[in-house]
Amino acid sequence: MLAGSAIFGDRNLFLRYQFDPRIFMYHEDDDWSLRVREAGGKLFFIPNAIVKHLGGHSSGRSSDIVRFKAFHLGKSRIFALKKHKRPFPRTRSVALALLNLLSPENFFSAKRRAKNFGFFEGVRQPRKHYDHPYEMPAWMSGVPLWKLKRELARLVRQFLSVPRALYDMYFITPVYDLVHKRKIVQNEGQIPATDRVAIYLIFPKRGLLESHKRSLDYIREAGYAPLVVSNLPLESGDLEYLKENSFRVIERPNVGYDFGGYRDGFFSVLPQIEKLERLVFLNDSSWFPVPGTKNWLLEAEKLDVDYAGAATSFGIRRVPRDRYQSIQWEYDTSLSEFHYCSYALSLGPRILRDQKYHNFWKRYALTAKKNKVVRFGEMGMSRFAIDNGFTHGATYDIASLPEKLSECSDEELNHYAKNMVFLGEWIMKEVLDSTLPLLDASRSPADREEVIRLLMATAARFGISYVLPEFLWDKHKFPFLKKSPVSIYQGDSDKMFNLIKKIGGPDGEIIEGEMAEIRSSRGFVEN
Repeated sequence: MLAGSAIFGDRNLFLRYQFDPRIFMYHEDDDWSLRVREAGGKLFFIPNAIVKHLGGHSSGRSSDIVRFKAFHLGKSRIFALKKHKRPFPRTRSVALALLNLLSPENFFSAKRRAKNFGFFEGVRQPRKHYDHPYEMPAWMSGVPLWKLKRELARLVRQFLSVPRALYDMYFITPVYDLVHKRKIVQNEGQIPATDRVAIYLIFPKRGLLESHKRSLDYIREAGYAPLVVSNLPLESGDLEYLKENSFRVIERPNVGYDFGGYRDGFFSVLPQIEKLERLVFLNDSSWFPVPGTKNWLLEAEKLDVDYAGAATSFGIRRVPRDRYQSIQWEYDTSLSEFHYCSYALSLGPRILRDQKYHNFWKRYALTAKKNKVVRFGEMGMSRFAIDNGFTHGATYDIASLPEKLSECSDEELNHYAKNMVFLGEWIMKEVLDSTLPLLDASRSPADREEVIRLLMATAARFGISYVLPEFLWDKHKFPFLKKSPVSIYQGDSDKMFNLIKKIGGPDGEIIEGEMAEIRSSRGFVEN
C-alpha cells in the first residue's frame, strides 16, 4: 500500500478511484491502494524519490488533539478492516488497544496516555463520530483511579458477555428453529388471502386494544390481508376476534422482539411468495391511523420502489447537542446507522422473490438485546436492500425538512421548538432548557434561522418520527404516532397527550384513552 503523504498518479485514476468520504482521517490511503489493486491497477514504490514529511506539524500537539487523532485512527482501522473483509477486525483492534494501555509509558507521558486512550475509544466505539477535539467528552490530563476502576469493570463485563454474544451470534437462531419454533401456534382466519399481505406484529400485554382493531380495519380498507403475529399468548376472545378479521394469526414465543416476529411471519407466507405483489411489515409500537391522514399502505405503493418505509433515521450526520447551529443537512444513505424505520415497511415483488432476501431471514441472528435488533434488523435489512441494488425510498422525505421549516410561520416554528420530543434524555433537556427561553423566531432573521437549525439538529439526533410529531401531522398528514414517548418522561408525555387532544375525532379518542392508561400506569399527573 502507498503512504498517503506522497502519491503520484494520473488525474483520471484519482477521478475514478476517489478517497472514501466515509473515512474522516487515517487509513484512507490503505483503502484507496487496496481498491486500485483489486481493480487490476499496479502500485509502484520509487526508492530514490525523496519527500520530506514534516511529522506532527499539520496539527497542534496538545493532549486533546493527540487523543482526537488517535480516536479516528482506531475508528478508521476498524472501518477499513471490515470493508476489505479482514478477519476479526474488532477483536484484533481491541486487543491491540488493550496492549497499548498496558504500556508503562502511560504513567509518565500525558500525550502517550492520551493517544492510547483515544485509540481505545475509537476501536471500542467506532460508530461514534467527532469532527473536532472539543466535541469529544471532557478529558483529564491525569487518569483518576476511579476512572481506571470503571474501565476495568467495563472490560470485565465485556469479557463475561462474550459467551452470551457468541450464543446470540451463532446458536440462538438454530436453537429457536429446532426447539422454540415448535411452540408456535398458527391459526387460519376468515379473511381470504390476497396478493397483498400485511404482517402486523402485536405485543398485547393488556389484551387486544381498540387501536389494534382499528389498525386491522385500516389494513383491510387498503386491500391488504392481515397476518397477525402475537409475541404473547392470546386470550380466547381476542383470538376469535383476530381470526374473524385476519387471514392468519400466529402466536409465538417472544424471542427476537419485532424482527423475530417479522421473521416467523415472513416464513409463514414464503410458500405463496411468488403470488405476492406487496408484503408489508407493521407493528404496534405506533398508533395508526392518526385521524386526518392518508392511507400509508397506498402511499407506499405509489413510490413504486422495491423497499419503502414511512420514515428514515440517521441519514443526516449528527452534531453535538449544544452545537446545533453547525448542522449540515446532507442526506446520506451510506451513513453507518442509516435505516428505514421498521414500524412501517413495504416490500415489492422484486426483493420478495430474490433468494438472497430469503437467505437474509434464514441467517438473521435473533437476539435478546434491543440495540442489536436495531443493528441487525432495522439497519441490517435497510443495508441489504441498498447494497444489493434494490430501489428504496420513504413516504416522508426527510431531505425536504429545511425547505418545509422555512415555509412555516414564526409562531409555528416557536411552537414546534417548544414541543419537541427528546425521549427524556437529560443532556438534551439541559440544552433545551438553557436555549429555548432565549430563542424567538419572530425577533430577527438570525433568531428564526437558529430555531430552524435547532429543530433540524434535534430531528437528526433522535429521528423525526419522535422529535416532531405535531409538525409531521400538521404539514405531512403523517399517519403514525410513536408510543414510547408517552411512557418515558412526563414532559414528552404531556406534549403527546396535548397533540392527540388537538387532533380529536373518533380514532383520536381511542388513542387518547390508551394514552391516559399508559400515563396513569407511569404515575404521570395531568398538567
